[in-house]
Amino acid sequence: MEPRFVMDEKIETELLINKIISKTICQLNVSSKLVGRFNISKNILTDKDIEINIERLEASQFGIDCVRLQKVAIVVPYRNRSEHLQIFLNNIHQLLIRQNLVYYHIFVIEQQGLDPFNRGRLMNIGFIEALKWYHGFDCFIFHDVDLIPEDDRNDYRCSVRGPRHMSGFIDKFNYKKYTDLSIGGVCSFTRQQFDLVNGFSNKFWGWGGEDHDLANRVRYYGMNILRMENEFQRYTMLKHEQDKPNPFRRRILKMGKQSYHYNGLNSLRYRIIEHIDVGRLYTKIIVNLGHSIHNQVQKF
Repeated sequence: MEPRFVMDEKIETELLINKIISKTICQLNVSSKLVGRFNISKNILTDKDIEINIERLEASQFGIDCVRLQKVAIVVPYRNRSEHLQIFLNNIHQLLIRQNLVYYHIFVIEQQGLDPFNRGRLMNIGFIEALKWYHGFDCFIFHDVDLIPEDDRNDYRCSVRGPRHMSGFIDKFNYKKYTDLSIGGVCSFTRQQFDLVNGFSNKFWGWGGEDHDLANRVRYYGMNILRMENEFQRYTMLKHEQDKPNPFRRRILKMGKQSYHYNGLNSLRYRIIEHIDVGRLYTKIIVNLGHSIHNQVQKF
């Protein structure tokens, strides 16, 4: 499929000028438009209702005198979680609007078929397709659909100092840091950082492994994982039935270092089934991953 840029350079320039003129760069912790901890809404709203909520919130932001310059793509791997998606969209847009990013967009990457879920491949597809959608993204946040931020002071941005693990404190685990070995749940990478590690592994079918492998890649390529350790980085996990664990995940992890340079973004194969733009709410890309679990396991 040919790349489709939704914004050419002229439109991008106008966007930046309109937002930046006469404004300073926002310091997140002093923005008067943030509310801090907010009540997560678990109501199942329609797309239209969510749009109305967004319009009301934007109207309340009138007069904000600063802007945050990063252009952020939120990538959400997805399958059969329609209620979770609507809850996620309603809450995440509120946080992102209050943080007054110069530009952001949400990409929902849906896996077609009955093979075990391959979260890593879907993240990689989201990265590639987001850059086709708009070539100017400089920050990518990889975000599970069942994790809802609880505080709008949780900084949705990337750091040049290294990838950020943003969801280390989750209600399911009583907000205790549960591991230093993973970068799963919610994490952010600059475009250059994600290119450097060659993205996620494509080999993990079923639950588990791909987030530990990604953390290993970050360390292998000489970067540190930045872990947030304050009360702002708290998440509520929506209840769901966990996928079956990948029985080969430990073996694939053990062999991971040997394949970082050829297993990832540069070996990704997929076919787009449908491309759906739901206005400003999100873009859904339905994909066929093209390889069954049986064929893939034999090759690792």
